[in-house]
Amino acid sequence: MLLIASYYLRPFFNRLGIRQIKTITYLALTLMVVGQVLILIFLPVSVYHDPYRVLSPANQLAAGDHVWQNTYFWRYLNNVPITYILSKFFALGRIVHLSNNITIHLLTLGLLNAFIVLVLKTSADLKRPQSTFLGLLAFLTATPFAYTYYLQVFILICQPCWTSWLFSDFYSAGHKLALPGPRLKSAWVSLPQHCWAC
Repeated sequence: MLLIASYYLRPFFNRLGIRQIKTITYLALTLMVVGQVLILIFLPVSVYHDPYRVLSPANQLAAGDHVWQNTYFWRYLNNVPITYILSKFFALGRIVHLSNNITIHLLTLGLLNAFIVLVLKTSADLKRPQSTFLGLLAFLTATPFAYTYYLQVFILICQPCWTSWLFSDFYSAGHKLALPGPRLKSAWVSLPQHCWAC
């Protein structure tokens, strides 16, 4: 439906001025955030499988519990960095007396909406026709993209970003080679050694 609307309304959209585009953008983003908050409040989901296997150990690490029986991370080492970083956010949330649910919702809202704004900013910087920008805005704010999985289950899509941050100390742009940096080693050591025993 969005594709059909964008095709037939393209001449109209391309005639809109910058001020009108900004007004539409701010209105759409505001309505999107309101919708996201309402969904998080009134339509909570049960977290299971991999997200739960990451959230639960992160909660235990934030509480200072470094001993538990769990072989998950031996099989899925790629989730070690996200668990460690998430535990730090949980610990930060506890300092300001926020529950884990509120902390994870704030983190998810921040990451997801920052991604949406960056995509829109990139599109605007490319000087494409207004119809392209508005079509992208409609997709990001008026479809389930901003309201379902990436909002309600912790945004594991951002794991490559976290991993890049952890590897950044030894990243060579010329050779595109990433080696584990001190942050990753710190994350590895902080997880309980019981996790590695099968």
